[in-house]
Amino acid sequence: MFEKASMKTNQPAKAQLIAHGAGSLTDRQLIEVFVGPKYQLMLDSLMRQYPNLNGLEQLSVEELALFDGIGMNKATNILAAIELGKRILHQQYTRVETVTSSEALGKGLIKYFWACHKNI
Repeated sequence: MFEKASMKTNQPAKAQLIAHGAGSLTDRQLIEVFVGPKYQLMLDSLMRQYPNLNGLEQLSVEELALFDGIGMNKATNILAAIELGKRILHQQYTRVETVTSSEALGKGLIKYFWACHKNI
């Protein structure tokens, strides 16, 4: 995953999402939407352990729930959102297309490997 540039605002993450769209949020702010703004220390810890959210998707619900302020309910929601994103991404890059030229093949492979690279 990659960190989006946050808009310069003092808005809570949910308010910023409503006003400017989910793409305007940083990775930290996206997690904040699930846990709430009062858990800044937990968010600091989570982002230190999982910079750019790398590896977060590999945690079990129980492991994620160990972070103070997340709990089982929020951990379930976070991991469900991650899985939903993975499925959408997979669906976008597994469509079968007819290759009509080497140029089309090259463009398709670039899109495929770029998606794989972003998932690492």
